[in-house]
Amino acid sequence: MRDPSVVQWAAKIGSALAQHPDGLSGAELAEATGLTPAQIEIGVRWQAMAAADWRSRAGMDDGPDSGQT
Repeated sequence: MRDPSVVQWAAKIGSALAQHPDGLSGAELAEATGLTPAQIEIGVRWQAMAAADWRSRAGMDDGPDSGQT
């Protein structure tokens, strides 16, 4: 089951990064999102796990080169 807070943190991080395509420092990301460093860490880890789950379900769990010879 998903913790709604973690999903919201991941969304805030994604939104902030989309608005700053050149990237942000950790402090800048915290300021842009209003999240603590711990919340950012959890949000980023959750997003990575969700992406890995999606790739697995889509049959792409071996990485970007899977299926290519």
